[in-house]
Amino acid sequence: MDSVLEAFRIGGHSMYFVLLADLLVGPAALGALALAVAARVLGKEGKLARLLSLLMALLSALPAAAGGLGYWIGQIQLQRAVRVVAREDVAEFLTSGQEAARVPLHFGVASSIVVFGVAAVTFFVAPRRASWESRPELRID
Repeated sequence: MDSVLEAFRIGGHSMYFVLLADLLVGPAALGALALAVAARVLGKEGKLARLLSLLMALLSALPAAAGGLGYWIGQIQLQRAVRVVAREDVAEFLTSGQEAARVPLHFGVASSIVVFGVAAVTFFVAPRRASWESRPELRID
C-alpha cells in the first residue's frame, strides 16, 4: 500500500485527474455488473445492463486519457525544468523526470483495463432475453 501512495505522490497533481476518472467510471461499471447479475438471477431481460456495459466499455478509456493528459503535463514541466539544470546533470534529471511523468499514464491505463474487463464480464453475464421467453415451460399464465 505504501508503494501505491508513493507512486501517487510521485505522479503529482495529474494523479487527481486519474483518481477522479476512476471514481466516476469504476462504481458505474460495478453497478452495471450488479444489474446484470440481478437480471440473470431474477430471470429478467438484461437489455439495460448490456447497454450500460457497452457504455462502460467506451468510458473505460477515460482513466487512460486522464493518465495521458498527466503524462503530457509532466513532459511539459520536465522540459521547462531542464532549462535550469546544469549540463552535466541533464541526463540523470531527464531519466528521473520521465519516470515520474509516466506514473499517471501507468495508473490510468491499468485502471482502464480493469474497468474494461468489468464491462466485458457485464456484457456476457447479462441475459439476452428473459428466461421465460427462451424456455416456455417457465412461463406462468
